[in-house]
Amino acid sequence: MNQKEVPTIQVVVRSLVNWLGPELVGGLCGLDGPAPLKRWQVQPPSANEEAKLRTGYEVFTILRRAECADTARAWMIGMNPLLEDKNPIDEIGRGNGRDVLAAARTYLQDPMIT
Repeated sequence: MNQKEVPTIQVVVRSLVNWLGPELVGGLCGLDGPAPLKRWQVQPPSANEEAKLRTGYEVFTILRRAECADTARAWMIGMNPLLEDKNPIDEIGRGNGRDVLAAARTYLQDPMIT
């Protein structure tokens, strides 16, 4: 994304909740439960949480450009052989967002490998 396309964190959170739901958004941040959406309305997420949210947003967005929303969501929550059979959402939550972005780009080049 270039600088002009960078959405506010509020747009990122709202979009992710619409696409994935609050439980999975919490997982993107490495939380065991739903994202603290009410708290984030008053106080923005931490820098670490924001980076993970933005990575999840970027991954979903690039997948969504090539696939339907249901396929992009399934890719995000499924076990992924490009990530050693780990779940992309959990991997972002663990701080491995670069690996997830690379896996998403590889998938888009050849969807048959996952």
